[in-house]
Formats: sequence, C-alpha cells, structure tokens
Amino acid sequence: MFEQLQDGTHALEKLGRRIVAISAIGIAIMMVITTVDVTRRYLFDVPIAGVLEVNELILVFVVFSGLAYCQLNKGHLAVDVLVARLDPRRQAITEVIALAVSVLFFAVIVSGVWWSAYRSTMAGEYSYGLIPFPKWPGKVIIAVGLTALWGQLCIDLYRAAGVISNRSGKD
Repeated sequence: MFEQLQDGTHALEKLGRRIVAISAIGIAIMMVITTVDVTRRYLFDVPIAGVLEVNELILVFVVFSGLAYCQLNKGHLAVDVLVARLDPRRQAITEVIALAVSVLFFAVIVSGVWWSAYRSTMAGEYSYGLIPFPKWPGKVIIAVGLTALWGQLCIDLYRAAGVISNRSGKD
C-alpha cells in the first residue's frame, strides 16, 4: 500500500510541476494582455473587450490549481510557535489532529463547490458585461483544485497517522 502511495505522490508531484509551469505562462499572458489593454485604452481610447473576464479565469486557474502542489511541498503558512516546543510524539499527534480537521473541513467545502459548479454548468450561468462570459469554467477549476488539495490532505493524514502508529509500537 505504501509503495502505491509513493507512486501516486510522485505522479502528483510531476503533475504539480507541470501545472506550476502552466500557471507561470498564465501569469505572463495576464501581464501581456493587461499591458496591451491599458496601453490601448490610454493612448488610443480603445480598450480590449473581455480582458477583465479572461484575467479572472486565468487568475482562478493560477490560484486554485497549485493548492495541492503547495500542500505536497509543505508550502502553506504554518505557525508552530507552540507545537515546536512539544516532544516529537506530541508534535505528530498535533499534526494528525490538524490534518483530520482540515480533511473534514475541505470535504464540506469541496462538496459545496462541486454543487455550485454543477448548478452553474446546468444553468449556463454567464457574467454580466460587454461580453457575456461563462462562469462555470472558473467554478469547475475551483472545484478541481480544492478536490486535489483535499486528496493531498488525505495522503498527508494517512502518512502522519502511520508515523504515530510506528512510534507507538516502538515506545
């Protein structure tokens, strides 16, 4: 079981690196189209229609697609002033509790986000503006990104619980 988990983690890490590269390209695209839009607006009084909507969608992808990869690499902010003073076993127990709460919390969030994405897709929800832009792609991207984060949290919880069970057998 642990070897399969390792293989899955390696696959997630490879996928995460690719998504990070795509996100970097997305940020570059946002910079270019925003610069061109601002330049056209101020020099020629001719803005590009739909730039805001495209940037919103790219930004949603950049933010939510990298959450699981950030969790995989322990890149999320952690304040461990109190936990750092505990012995290793209590630190491990604290990590399991924090991960269990996170898994439960994100399970609720993920189900709600998927429901919202489903309703938006079925209703053909569009934003109001000069160019009607579909809202459902952004909601689906958020749902996929949060689901990937939830999956990574489950993997981390499984590992952390394994560390505790291995330690309790040695004590």
